Amino acid sequence: MIVMNVSKVSFILGLVLGSFCAFGKGMPNASEIARLHVKKLHDSETIFDLNSLPVCSRYGCLKITNVSLTNEQWGSVVAAFNTRTVSAAKERKLLSVVIGQIEAIVGAKNNTHSDVGGTFNIYLNPGQGKSEQMDCIDESANTLLYLRILQQQRKLYWHDIYGLSGRGGIRAGYPHTAVLIIDKKTGQKYIIDSWFHDNGEPAEVVPHKVWKKGWKPGEKY
Repeated sequence: MIVMNVSKVSFILGLVLGSFCAFGKGMPNASEIARLHVKKLHDSETIFDLNSLPVCSRYGCLKITNVSLTNEQWGSVVAAFNTRTVSAAKERKLLSVVIGQIEAIVGAKNNTHSDVGGTFNIYLNPGQGKSEQMDCIDESANTLLYLRILQQQRKLYWHDIYGLSGRGGIRAGYPHTAVLIIDKKTGQKYIIDSWFHDNGEPAEVVPHKVWKKGWKPGEKY
């Protein structure tokens, strides 16, 4: 189930849109688009169609492309879920890989295949196209979408989806957002963050309390 209070969505997006994570012309419009889109993602009554998945790109969900996945493509993603994972830890590891797999499939369809980890790192790689680069708003919205589909198809056994979680401040640095999930058995909170790495690479899955303090890949916890 989606357990996040939807009233928190606007606060989180308001914190991040216009931050170091998201920028660009037309941000007021992009901000409104993002708020409406993410609100829909949190609505448990929203049913997503694999023939028309609303995928964000271009910073702050400025562009939403309806992407179609074939049964074969989706089947390759969920094959690992055909037998129930034996523990919450293994399910989290599986989700890390699966988010990357879906990104790779989608990236070939909406020109985000060359997305570089982070928001501005692509400008250090001038040989790659910049128009479809994604920031943390795009990444977190898309990750939430993919998790919702898995949940919709009853592939998640050990975790509930909380929704977006934000961080920022003196200790955590620039505002940033990712997706929070909750271990059903222990109540422990974890973050799934696909923003740090290039398109198609496994997402980071770390304890929420660690991520909240500004954690980034390479740091021990």
